[in-house]
Amino acid sequence: MKKLLIYLPLIILMVGCKKTQNNEDAQQKQHTEITITSVGQGHIQQELEFQAETDYLHTTQITAPVTGFVKRIIIQPGEHINRGGFLFSMISAEQHALKMNVAPTSVTASKPSIVMSVGPQTGSFVTEGSLICTLTDISSLVFKIKIPSEYSKKIHTGTKCTIVLPDGSRIKSTLSSPLMQIDGSDQTIDFVARIKNLSLPAGLIAKALINLNSEGSKKRQTLPIEAVQSDDNMTKYWVMRLKTDSTVEKVFVTTGNRDKRNIEIISPILSSKDRIVLSGAYGLSEDALVNVK
Repeated sequence: MKKLLIYLPLIILMVGCKKTQNNEDAQQKQHTEITITSVGQGHIQQELEFQAETDYLHTTQITAPVTGFVKRIIIQPGEHINRGGFLFSMISAEQHALKMNVAPTSVTASKPSIVMSVGPQTGSFVTEGSLICTLTDISSLVFKIKIPSEYSKKIHTGTKCTIVLPDGSRIKSTLSSPLMQIDGSDQTIDFVARIKNLSLPAGLIAKALINLNSEGSKKRQTLPIEAVQSDDNMTKYWVMRLKTDSTVEKVFVTTGNRDKRNIEIISPILSSKDRIVLSGAYGLSEDALVNVK
């Protein structure tokens, strides 16, 4: 009787272990349900978005033509001045001292401008060459677009872009020569997009949209974006391909342009007969068991 009592717990333990092992084996043999797709052919136009900021390239400092007194100045910062528009007038110190009844010397704008700053006021005494006001040439308005240096081979002078203003307005433009300086903080190059017949404040933040086409006329392999996976740093990309009717294998790929639905596969060359996992691939390991829906 004592022997029976001793062996009974051992038997129960062995049965329990066997059940646990059977459950683990069943889990290991569990098939993941997937759907499949195949590689296609075509071109993908990729739309890239960059930051753009307004700036004026040409600023002119207007100085006093003579030593004397400012007879009249009524312009204010932010005011728009047409070509030939009145800026200020002066009389020389000699004319003022002799109280000569002569017409003051008038200074006008040589081109349509925006008044950026004004120094002295009416009645002020200034010496010849003193700064009176600063003007910005309206026609020199540009958008400075920050382009990451990694796109230097694909984006260049002559590349078309669309400027999207904060209110949603869209303006077509073309990139001019880049400014010959790289922003060391984020490794970007400032390209200039010129805008005509538009008045905007400097420092306005907008978006620049640039479409990149695949290089060459040859069609590229394409797959739905859902079929392509990557690591956390997005430095490695792969797809899961059916190895047999019930197992998969991992295939590392090099990607190209992408849009909202599809992505280009540059390499390796995939067969149109390859069965690529579309859904259910997340977390699958090499030789994982699958069940195609």
